[in-house]
Amino acid sequence: MRIRSIVIITFIFMWAIMAKASTPESFTVKGTGDFLPQNFYKHFTGIVKKGAPGSGATASFPIHMNLRRIGNKLTGGYYYENSSEYLSLSGEIDNKGSFDLNDYDANFFIKGTFVGLFLTQGSVKGTWTNSDTNEEFAFELKENYDNSVKFKSYALNDKYHIRNKKDLPFISVDLNYLHIDSDVPDGSVMYQVMGILEKQFFGDYAQFNNPQKNVTNKRNDAFHDYKNYIEKAYKNDPDKRDVYIWKMSYSADVIYNENNLLTTMVHVEEDIGGVAGFGGLSYSVIDVTTGKKIIPEDIFVSSFDVILNAKLIEKVKVWHDYESTDEMIKAGFEMELIVPNENIYLDHSGLGFYYNAYEIFELETRAYFTFDEIKNILKPDSPISHLFNK
Repeated sequence: MRIRSIVIITFIFMWAIMAKASTPESFTVKGTGDFLPQNFYKHFTGIVKKGAPGSGATASFPIHMNLRRIGNKLTGGYYYENSSEYLSLSGEIDNKGSFDLNDYDANFFIKGTFVGLFLTQGSVKGTWTNSDTNEEFAFELKENYDNSVKFKSYALNDKYHIRNKKDLPFISVDLNYLHIDSDVPDGSVMYQVMGILEKQFFGDYAQFNNPQKNVTNKRNDAFHDYKNYIEKAYKNDPDKRDVYIWKMSYSADVIYNENNLLTTMVHVEEDIGGVAGFGGLSYSVIDVTTGKKIIPEDIFVSSFDVILNAKLIEKVKVWHDYESTDEMIKAGFEMELIVPNENIYLDHSGLGFYYNAYEIFELETRAYFTFDEIKNILKPDSPISHLFNK
């Protein structure tokens, strides 16, 4: 039950091209900012420290943290170097760089709160308070991209009303894309990494290394589709107003960015015409040293599925709080589909399989394994073996 504070809803992808569309009422593409951009991803290393009462001695605990800002929302996750636990973060940030972040364990219990301030774009200080004991610990973070990837955020939030009249139904499109923030020579390893990330967010028709054009095209695609199908339908049947309101959101995030390994996630939400929303999550795990996407066959020994299938069923059973497989079958699980898929995510102490709603059950499902739980079927020389062969 890892990385669950990332909002887990439902998903589906959708795109098309806007032809002869009139100028939208609002349009911003942001890749830069002043002191602190409204949209960013940052990777930090730092310490949480506690002074011993009555002495000058302090105890320091090294941490690694990912932070993602979208507007006034700040989310992410972190872990202590001496702990296998990954803690999720969620809170708010103001325009002066002050923020409050709650951290959550895998069961959604709040473990503590970070209250801090960005001193510069790459340095943060503040206080972490333990939610159980109210003890306060100072923390310091520095932006750090050793053996990790730096990203630049591109955001677009736009809306089109039928006939450009604000009192009529509309489509809203909210895009938050992360693009590699460095020069990428043709044919290089990072060239391959960029291709994987662009395909994950934009699909097969992205223009390579042109993030502003890609987010604009994706907006245009959605507007074109809306104008061709929904605006025409509204003309013939204008009474069902809610049916003609579309809301679409696509957001990229980074889950793990250490040791030359990268886990990215794209979160999609679509509310189309007032029906039950579509949505979901897609993950990519990438070896930054080779530029290749990692799949289960790269990680596990041959015939691993014989053992892993049974382990997956047990994890799924626990995730949904069922006592037996018979209960799962009665509830509607597609038991034959509970097998390893390629929608995997990785952190510092294990890996997980993610199943979107209706893939194996009507609800989304996670099956997370620590490396210790599956060490007998992990390859000793895989792209991720340096994480558990310590």
